[in-house]
Amino acid sequence: KSRRLCAESDNILLDGLWKEKGSVDEKVYAYSKARGGQRALVIYHNRYGETRGTVHHSTGFIDKVNGGLRQRTLQDGLNLPTDHEVILAFRDVSNGLEYLRRASDLHQRGFSIHLNAYKYHVFLHWRELRASREYPWDRLHDSLHGAGVPNLDEALDQLRLQPLHDALRGALEPAILAKIIDAAEMD
Repeated sequence: KSRRLCAESDNILLDGLWKEKGSVDEKVYAYSKARGGQRALVIYHNRYGETRGTVHHSTGFIDKVNGGLRQRTLQDGLNLPTDHEVILAFRDVSNGLEYLRRASDLHQRGFSIHLNAYKYHVFLHWRELRASREYPWDRLHDSLHGAGVPNLDEALDQLRLQPLHDALRGALEPAILAKIIDAAEMD
């Protein structure tokens, strides 16, 4: 369904996986693309072994307008906002999980990832969210610590219901239940 976004080469930005010491992992192929409101980030590790790094800047490319070598940020390639208040939601279609990242974190630090041997990730269905009292996406982002979930809306519902669950769990402690049972037996 996303073939047109992922397969065509127009507006594609080849990204590098930058390792801690500043070198590019040549065995990782990454590209980002934005087209018509849709976005894709594709990352593939073409090697036996594992690696980790950050996709933040593209590899150099020739600027056809001005000439010379240029680089663009991942933020540019995906046409993402940089606002700290924007929470980005996206799905990894390779494992079905959804993730949250702050737009400002991607802008400042890039997209950090750990890859096992010959693994790939295809991040699609990007949405821009803003936290509110009714939709505390920022709290959910902070509670997930970068982990993915099968459904962000369900995870948000669980977060909203957490105070009720905690109260119910507290009321069902064995010592409290024993007192309730004793009181009921005395009647």
